[in-house]
Amino acid sequence: MKRRPTQFKISVVPLRTIRHQNVGDWRYSKKLVNALTADTGNDDSNLLVAIHELLEAHLCKKAGITDAMVSRFDKAHQDADEPGDLPDAPYREQHAAAMAAEQFLATVLGVDWEKHERRLTRLFAKK
Repeated sequence: MKRRPTQFKISVVPLRTIRHQNVGDWRYSKKLVNALTADTGNDDSNLLVAIHELLEAHLCKKAGITDAMVSRFDKAHQDADEPGDLPDAPYREQHAAAMAAEQFLATVLGVDWEKHERRLTRLFAKK
C-alpha cells in the first residue's frame, strides 16, 4: 500500500474565523494539518504566526493532544495573555517549541520582535 503523506496547509483568513482570543488557529485531521492566521497587515508577521500554528498543530498531533483538548483549555483560560504558556496547559511544550521557532524565524527574516508583537496586539484588540 502506498503511503499517503500528511498535507500541510497555511491560510490567511478573516479575523472573525479565528477561534478563541487569538490571531492564529489550527486544526488537524489524519492527513491534513491546517494553520490559519488573520491578516496582520504584514506578510512576514503572517508567516511567523502561520509557522507557529503549523508547528504547534503538528507537535500536538504527534503527542496525541487533540484540538478539543486545546480548545477546552483555551476557553477555560480566556483571561490569560497566552494560555499555552500556563504551567497546566496540555500543549505547553508544543507551544513553547512553536514560540521558539517563531522567534528564530523572526530573527532570520529581520523582523523586529516588538513590532511583530504590537501588530498582533493591535489586531487582537479588534476581536
